[in-house]
Formats: sequence, structure tokens, C-alpha cells
Amino acid sequence: MSALRTIRSEVDRLEEIVSGFLSLAKEEELKKEVQPLDPILQECLNLVQKDAESRGVRVIGEFRARDLELALDAKKLRRALLNVLINALEVCPPGGRVRLFSRTTDGACEIEIRDDGPGMTPEALEHAFDPYFTTKPTGTGLGLSITRGIIEEHGGTITLTSTIGQGTQALIVLPLNPAPTEAIG
Repeated sequence: MSALRTIRSEVDRLEEIVSGFLSLAKEEELKKEVQPLDPILQECLNLVQKDAESRGVRVIGEFRARDLELALDAKKLRRALLNVLINALEVCPPGGRVRLFSRTTDGACEIEIRDDGPGMTPEALEHAFDPYFTTKPTGTGLGLSITRGIIEEHGGTITLTSTIGQGTQALIVLPLNPAPTEAIG
């Protein structure tokens, strides 16, 4: 029975690698719709809540984008945010926190994810968005590469900062107004 579980686990891992590779390789067009941002963020928190509870980690949301509506592909944005949230949960110790913030600045909307994990080394930070780079024994190294691609497709940026022993912050900046040449729909 144990051998069967091991085989199934490896098949699942290989499926994840292939799925990630295909996501990087295919260029699906964004299906943007103007919609409020904060409900998408709340949905992402709801999706990771059970996992967080099982790990003894608190997830906290502070949504200050209020009624801000952006032209975005909600499905792809959810995938990008979940990649970062799951990474944060996986490194956070029991009793730690993962926080998700939204706020607006002049011309942009910022989404920030912070964790109380161990932080990342400068080398890991430098390569975090490289395809196949991972610090996890069972990771594929594709999650953050895919995330960056999705954020850039939306005209935004994602940056990571980290302090060893204090945690990591991912800052996603999305433009308030899409570029005039972008097709929406």
C-alpha cells in the first residue's frame, strides 16, 4: 500500500510539472473584464483558509482598494495570487501569519502578500522567478515564473523583498488604467 501511495504522489508531482510547463509554453490570451479587485482577493483567502488552519497559520486580509474596478482576467489573477499565498503558507511556521493587503496609489493598485517565514537568501531572491528554480524538495520551480508572466500580461510588476528570520514580501503593482492599445474582452 505504501508503494502505491509513493507512485501516486510521484505521478501527481509529474502532472504538476507538465501542467506548469504547458502554462509557460502556451500563450493564452487574457480574457479581461472590468471588475472589483477586493472580492477576488477575499476569494483567494477563502481558498487557502483550510490549509492555513491545518498548518496553524493565520491568514489576514486588509483590503483598502475598496470599490476599485480593474480590467483583468480574474481566473489568471487568482492563479497568480494563489501561487504566492501557497508559497507563503508552506514556509510559515505554526503560529505565524500570512497577510494580504490591497491599496491604491497614484496611478496604480498595490497587492502585497507578507509572511512570517524564515525569509529568503539573496541568492534565492535573485533566482526566485527563474523557471525550475526551487528551494522546496518537491517543488517544480514554475509557480513564481507563471505568476510573474500573469502579472506582466496585466501590465503590472511583481517584486520580492525578504529578511532572513523575518519573512518575505511580494509586492504586485497593477496599473489603474490599462494601456490604450490593450484590447479588453
